[in-house]
Amino acid sequence: MKATTTITSLLALALFAGPAQAATITTKTWTTGTDTTDQWLSDSGSSATWTVNSGVTATLGDNVTSAQGRVFVGLNGNDFVLTVTSSDGGGILNLFGHHPADAVIGRLGNGGETGTLLIDGGVSVIGGTNPMGYFWGVIQIDNGLVDFSDGGFVNKGGSLTINIADNVATLIVPGQIDDATDFSTTWSNASVAASGSNPLEFSYDSGNDETTITAGSEDPVDPVTPVLTAFTYAAATGASEVRIVGTASTAYKLAEADDLDFGNPTQEEIPLTQTPTSLPGTVTGTSVVTTDANGDATVQFNLGTKPASFIRAVGTATP
Repeated sequence: MKATTTITSLLALALFAGPAQAATITTKTWTTGTDTTDQWLSDSGSSATWTVNSGVTATLGDNVTSAQGRVFVGLNGNDFVLTVTSSDGGGILNLFGHHPADAVIGRLGNGGETGTLLIDGGVSVIGGTNPMGYFWGVIQIDNGLVDFSDGGFVNKGGSLTINIADNVATLIVPGQIDDATDFSTTWSNASVAASGSNPLEFSYDSGNDETTITAGSEDPVDPVTPVLTAFTYAAATGASEVRIVGTASTAYKLAEADDLDFGNPTQEEIPLTQTPTSLPGTVTGTSVVTTDANGDATVQFNLGTKPASFIRAVGTATP
């Protein structure tokens, strides 16, 4: 969603703008449609679960009409966790709340309470043109998408912590955000971090003026140039054995040529065997061996008897 709204601070007085507490939806399976009621999540307990299954697009508010569809999580002395999830891969929940005196899609936390929005099950939570307010807020994206690229966030007087899980979690925010420090500079007392072992990745889309933040794959291990060692050769039969030392868990094949430059290989893939199979590495098919966790593999082959021959190990993407 393209960012079109400039994020500005609002007076703390606006926190309580609008009607008194309206409705509390605790455990609910949403269906496609629009709900125009503000949701206050605090008094009914410490948590609520909203299920939005595949094929469903549920909407709170409409971005413009007074006092419609805001979500307030954690207030009246109670911390609160709102889980938005799916049982079958995820639908869409639009948060399009609005109020003329407090133009937010909702608020996480209050003066002394913490409000947590937990995203799981592959659901997509899409924010409208207004920002998500935070007092003491937490957004935990375990599996799914949070797209606040139109409205972003606004600090209501506290802090916001966003945690992004490895590989299956995505956050989209407005503007160009280069790293976690830049995120904290853009939104005061707000932080974004990876909840797993992978580093955060920031990808800016200049066409839509938005940044996608994920915790992607770990930095790839630099490949090791494979070395052939421990070579044995039976002159009478041509039976040979060689040890390949390369990158861990990597597939290799052996190639043969009559010259050291391999300008005209005589065999692109030498047939391989492995006896006993307890030797390091695993042979698959007829000509590919995958190294073990230490980068080792030992294989046998037979090129026949000839005056000279050259072999080398070549990485292959197909194990």
